[in-house]
Amino acid sequence: MSASRTPARDWQDRLQRSFAEFPGIATGPRGSRVTASATGIEATFAFEDGVDGRTAELLVAYLMQRAEATAGDEAEGDAAPARYHVAAERVARFARGLDYASARILAPAHTQRQLAEPTLPALLSHALVAFTCDYATLADNARIPSLPVWSNILRVIDAGGTESRDIADRAIVSRRTIRMTLAALQRIGWLRVDGATAGRRRKSVHLTAAGRTFEAAARKRIDAVEEAWRERFGAPRIDGLRRALTAIADDLELALPWYLTGYGLGDASLTGGSYLPAEPGPPRIPARGQEWPVVVRTGTHAAVPLPALLSQVLAAFTLDYEGEQLGSLAWASMFLRFVPDEGLPLAQARTLGGVVGNGKCGPERHLCVAVEPAKPSDGTRMVYLAPKSKRARDAYPALVSDIEERWRSRFGAAALGLRETLADMEAEWDPDTADYPDTTTWLHGHLMRANWMLSDPTQRPGNLPWHGGQRSKARPA
Repeated sequence: MSASRTPARDWQDRLQRSFAEFPGIATGPRGSRVTASATGIEATFAFEDGVDGRTAELLVAYLMQRAEATAGDEAEGDAAPARYHVAAERVARFARGLDYASARILAPAHTQRQLAEPTLPALLSHALVAFTCDYATLADNARIPSLPVWSNILRVIDAGGTESRDIADRAIVSRRTIRMTLAALQRIGWLRVDGATAGRRRKSVHLTAAGRTFEAAARKRIDAVEEAWRERFGAPRIDGLRRALTAIADDLELALPWYLTGYGLGDASLTGGSYLPAEPGPPRIPARGQEWPVVVRTGTHAAVPLPALLSQVLAAFTLDYEGEQLGSLAWASMFLRFVPDEGLPLAQARTLGGVVGNGKCGPERHLCVAVEPAKPSDGTRMVYLAPKSKRARDAYPALVSDIEERWRSRFGAAALGLRETLADMEAEWDPDTADYPDTTTWLHGHLMRANWMLSDPTQRPGNLPWHGGQRSKARPA
């Protein structure tokens, strides 16, 4: 119901409850309060001392700016540092934003734990990232597409063409991502799209001669890397890894992507949020955006390439994690767990989590963090976690441990064998290897133009910016 139809008293009561539950917002006789008026609400804020209070103050100021609130004058000696008038038509936006920044949108926190060993999703990620790097840099001088491009586009197009509307379902990638990548590949001449005709209502996508050449080169490179791994780690170990991954993948209810990919250019999540609610099934379907395809799994995975098996099992763990409604596995793995209660300098937060400090980047727009105001170039500004981000951070160790325990019950020896094999391989990886794959950077336009064909085998692949060590070097000691 819009603010114009909702009695002012309802907004007043709701906001007062939100104030009482928001860490850092002071309540009580001389604390924060809200009063309904004929034109909207009058809100007066007091904030507690310490980091929680400062975080709340920054988030409230940011939300008031988005709600186009009018700031009132501060009374001398008044304990309240901020007063605002929010117009009736903007009250809903402010109230919902405050709830969205709070921990109320998440499930109750788990008991906090310490992790004594690498998590299973981190082990899976290390192997997938390592394979991707080896795929991109194998010194055979072949020109190849990036592994995400082959996995999510080239491999799913039949020799006689594939209807464009079927590609997302085959790849298990959002339709918005498919539209973007099809357009880019068409521009660089790897595929063509035949329009609808009188006899065919739907568009058909075909690989060009160049596209077929690159698709074949990618398959050959994947086989070469897996064979190199068999020599490096021993055939029994790689065979055991494949068996464990295949057993888990064959037990999944839904088909999952051959290379973990974000919902869109600005959304690194696998399924795109929770616009559509989860369905208990069977089959159990996760919460998702409108454009994420739900495809029931059929067949076995015996002939599926090793990186695709790694991606699918990691995607399954991601869905189980995010189904608990305690935040994003990628966000917790790569950023939240490295931000202490006292905050992190912007320069480090920018490298770790893409926090820009201009109020426009994803972490700020989605109210995951609050940033101290100062010059845009000032990297010493502090970045603080919003209440929801703190809860997600604190839940991460217990949640990954609980899910792995459930996997041991569900998948039995396959889950135990998977951890054992991946743990044995850990010493071989670069210590800077990311704890979760980058799911979106390969979609950026300049990388589409410049780095989808890797003619120089010494060039770091364009879809691996998280994998070069810059994020681990930005983590607090």
